Amino acid sequence: MAVTSTSSTDMGSVAVDALKKSIEVNEQTALKIIEGAVKESKQNTAQKTGLGTLLNISG
Repeated sequence: MAVTSTSSTDMGSVAVDALKKSIEVNEQTALKIIEGAVKESKQNTAQKTGLGTLLNISG
């Protein structure tokens, strides 16, 4: 019967890779939230001032 083992270095490497991926996903999510907030802020400003992306000047 063959016995296999995983060294602690291999497990540590897997844990580091998983942590890096988790951080990357969190960063991407935070960036999407910030981009959405900036877009919404610009739209709100445009509505308040009558200028910007929501300006309708068609006659």
